[in-house]
Amino acid sequence: MFLRDESKDLSNKKVFDLQNYIRSNIPITDYMNFRVEDLQPYSIKLSAPIKLNDNHYGTAFGGSLATLGILAGWSILHFRAAEEKLNCVIVIQESNMKYIRPAYTDFEAVCDMLNEKLWNEFKSGLLAKGKARISMFTNLYSQGELIATHKGIFVGLARTK
Repeated sequence: MFLRDESKDLSNKKVFDLQNYIRSNIPITDYMNFRVEDLQPYSIKLSAPIKLNDNHYGTAFGGSLATLGILAGWSILHFRAAEEKLNCVIVIQESNMKYIRPAYTDFEAVCDMLNEKLWNEFKSGLLAKGKARISMFTNLYSQGELIATHKGIFVGLARTK
């Protein structure tokens, strides 16, 4: 699960700014009432309440789980790019969910597979070619149990201005 490195905790302001940026620019996330729970230099944990994200069975709606899975991978890439002042956009190219068990309570998405080496490879490709791809993996949990996994292929595109 999410390994917290307190020596590398980022400021509350950065967490607040990222969460507000996402909520302002991706309207569904505001409706979902998602939160950035933890943000480290190369990992992120997001959460969403079951209320507003449930279905007619009283479990987490698959679309909400998929959205949070995509959002976790996108958010850490967007954050890294902003931190390093890279003039680019990050978009999802491919998304694949595996649903393991239903969630009856609030749920969270943890994307903690990015590291300095993978980030630098992605960034190098982006700077050299104006385009780079990276696969990101996110685990989704409810009450500490794995409920789904998400694999996303994200593309970074250099902005021309």
